[in-house]
Amino acid sequence: MICRNCGKSFEGDVCPDCGTPADGTERANAPAEAQTDGAGAAVKNTKVCGRYFAYRIAAAAVLFIASFALAMYAATGEKTQAVAMVGTIPTLLMWVSVAVSALIMVLAAASVKRPVSRRLLNTLFVLDEVAFVLSNFFGIVMSGVGAAGQPDIFKIVLFVVAFVLAAALLRAGIGSKNAESLAPVTRTKQKVSYAVSGAAVLLTLILALIPVLSTLGNPLRNADKISLGMTKSEVVDIMGEADTDGNGAFVWYDRKTAKTAQKLADLEEEVLQGNMDAMEEMMKLTEELASMEGQSLTVYITSGTVTGVEFDADSSVTEKKATSASTATVVRPGSGADATDDGLTVEVNAVYQDESWSKMYGVVSIDKMTLDLAGECFEIEWKYAFGDVKTVSGTLEATISELKDSYKFLALERYDWQFGYDDLKDASQETKQAYAALCEKYGVDSEFIGGMLDEEA
Repeated sequence: MICRNCGKSFEGDVCPDCGTPADGTERANAPAEAQTDGAGAAVKNTKVCGRYFAYRIAAAAVLFIASFALAMYAATGEKTQAVAMVGTIPTLLMWVSVAVSALIMVLAAASVKRPVSRRLLNTLFVLDEVAFVLSNFFGIVMSGVGAAGQPDIFKIVLFVVAFVLAAALLRAGIGSKNAESLAPVTRTKQKVSYAVSGAAVLLTLILALIPVLSTLGNPLRNADKISLGMTKSEVVDIMGEADTDGNGAFVWYDRKTAKTAQKLADLEEEVLQGNMDAMEEMMKLTEELASMEGQSLTVYITSGTVTGVEFDADSSVTEKKATSASTATVVRPGSGADATDDGLTVEVNAVYQDESWSKMYGVVSIDKMTLDLAGECFEIEWKYAFGDVKTVSGTLEATISELKDSYKFLALERYDWQFGYDDLKDASQETKQAYAALCEKYGVDSEFIGGMLDEEA
């Protein structure tokens, strides 16, 4: 005999799994499903058990997969993954969705054998959907801009499909609140529920993996692992041999762009060998390469080490506009960074609107230098501007000796001609003499301090 409720075959008068009588007139476990009152009116179904449990598990699994995938993309933050989210709040909400989805799956699986509160499932599902929707609202609408300046299609598709599927699957798995609307479950309907649930989960999994699979096939997937100060051999170990090489600039392309660039290089070689018929084709290919929405990584190597890295997410975007996510960090004295002759060095990480980025050494503007004569050290207030988007500022404390050894500019000399006069003109004779002795120690010719001392003498 086939149970009308769970679809399982059994012998006897009552289904051993769910308690439904063989004649189908009344459930043995009445609290699990709604019954009728004396007047024949339908009583609200407060619990679910057995019926279409696959739908309930699948609903939670769909949200779990989508939430976990987007949360991981947010955590890794790889520049080549267009689905990466930005910000702490969206990521936190996404992890809430992950946790609640896992709990719903546990309860849905448990409902196969014992009744589970309908209200509890609905409440958890609403919480799950709210966290999922809000996280994606912030992640897609407010910060999810792709390479062409449009919201990322991967995010949008995954979000919409997961939301719709989860809502439909849970509705089918819980059913109506009224017992009279609950039709008997046949073996065929049960098989259909398994097939539909499996297909929904598989579709969500494919959508979640598409960006990952595309990234694995992208030769630039490790671009963000290149850092300043690396040697050429370290770069090659990560990226492989460069597609083009010239004047200390090494370039890697995505697969499509690399093929076009190779064709162009071959044509240039033919032209150099006297084949002028290839000139016209070469010009067309040059225009095509410039208009392509391709990606590239350019690494600049000076004196054997990396001094600049540029990742171009879309070569068709000629004007790169920095975002507020850009940062500048002072390279501390003793780090061995190759500094400039006349400024304080920072490591600049610029992030652009089209998801391009760059790493480079930069020179900050110095707003103020305060000299501690006793400790022979400076407190330097600096700032670095990313156009009109963002200005990064900070303070560096270091001894004169550290600054001389780590940077190729004399901090005391900079202080003498830019800040020293205003700081020392009203100072005591003792302070001026101490400063004069400091200048002599570090080989700085201070013209104005000598004049001040002569005047007071």
